[in-house]
Amino acid sequence: MTRHRAPHFIALLLLPLIVGCYECRWSAAGKEAIPAGSIAGRWEGTWKSDANGHNGGLRCIISDVTPDSFKADFRATYGWFFSFGYAATMTITAGESTPASGPAYIYFKGEQDIGWLAGGVYQYDGKVGPTAFFCNYTSKDDKGVFQLSRPGGEAVAK
Repeated sequence: MTRHRAPHFIALLLLPLIVGCYECRWSAAGKEAIPAGSIAGRWEGTWKSDANGHNGGLRCIISDVTPDSFKADFRATYGWFFSFGYAATMTITAGESTPASGPAYIYFKGEQDIGWLAGGVYQYDGKVGPTAFFCNYTSKDDKGVFQLSRPGGEAVAK
C-alpha cells in the first residue's frame, strides 16, 4: 500500500465506528425522558434540496438547550449507502407561546462549515416546537429544507 493511500484506507476502516458513535447517541437519547414543552431529544424526518431535487432521510439529536441556543447533531442519508453527520449550534432568535400550553415554537438561526466536500458553509433558519422541527438551509451552491418530527410515536411528557 502506498503512503498516499494509507490515510484513505484507515479512514475507510474507521467509518463504521464513526457512524456507530452516532447510533449510540441516538439510542441513548431515545431512553431519556423528554420534559413537557422541551425541544431536546430525538428528531427524524427528511431533507430536500430545492436546487437539484436531491433528498434523503435525516435524524437530529437536540441537546444543550439554553435560553439562547441549542446544539443540533445531524445525520443525513442520501441514496441507500451514503450518510453524513455534523453538529451545529443554533442561536435562538425568538419564541411564540400560548398561555395554556407554554412555548409553541422557538425560532433559530445558525451557521456551520461542514467541509468543502459537503458544500462548505451552510446557514440555517427555522422553528422548532415540542413535536415539529422545520428548517431552511442555504449554502453557496444549494438551498433546501429539513422537516422532522418525533420518531415512532415518542411522546413528550405531559
